[in-house]
Amino acid sequence: MVNENELTWEEIERHNLDEPDYAKDERWIAWAAGFIDGEGAIMIYRSKPAYRKPKGQLQLAVHIGQSALAPIDRLCEMFGGAVDEKKAGTGSYKRSHFTLRMHGEKAASMLRKIRPYLLVKGQHADIAIQFQEALEAGVPFEGRIQYYDAMRALQQKGLHRRND
Repeated sequence: MVNENELTWEEIERHNLDEPDYAKDERWIAWAAGFIDGEGAIMIYRSKPAYRKPKGQLQLAVHIGQSALAPIDRLCEMFGGAVDEKKAGTGSYKRSHFTLRMHGEKAASMLRKIRPYLLVKGQHADIAIQFQEALEAGVPFEGRIQYYDAMRALQQKGLHRRND
């Protein structure tokens, strides 16, 4: 017997409760791209050399910051990631500040979805996606460093141009 408040398996499959509907809605994906174009950072981190990694490590990261929590929550629900909060009065923040952080394949997957709508950070997304694909294909450090160098060159001041 099914409780009237419980969903049947057919309803669960139909509604795909693991992924909110707006994560599939092109309007919300376009909104996310615009928000990330303005408030996001797409980067490839290089860690400092360590005993087992003498050249350091490279990792894809996307960070999106905002003083309003609602858009950060929406992005987190759409694409996953972790939200950090910096309380008001911490460092240079006069108000609380929220940052959504995504790394690796989760970040690359999100970038693939929003890429068609990016106006400013399209080249950043392309490099980031190619980097993650190279990493997953087992390309050695020497082959992946080119993506790190390309991203650094692109991030120099004055190189953020509309790319449509």
